[in-house]
Amino acid sequence: MATATNRFRAAVPEAAHRTMLNGRVLRAVVSAHVVAIVGQPVFAGVCCA
Repeated sequence: MATATNRFRAAVPEAAHRTMLNGRVLRAVVSAHVVAIVGQPVFAGVCCA
């Protein structure tokens, strides 16, 4: 049986919102590290023609 509190809950619970934010932060950190690893030879002048 649905009560008034169950019907008017937020569409995205607070815990899920924090999880989505943490996921975005983690994705940004991983992306930055991948770019740094792939670009490391270029920054070192190894593969510049």
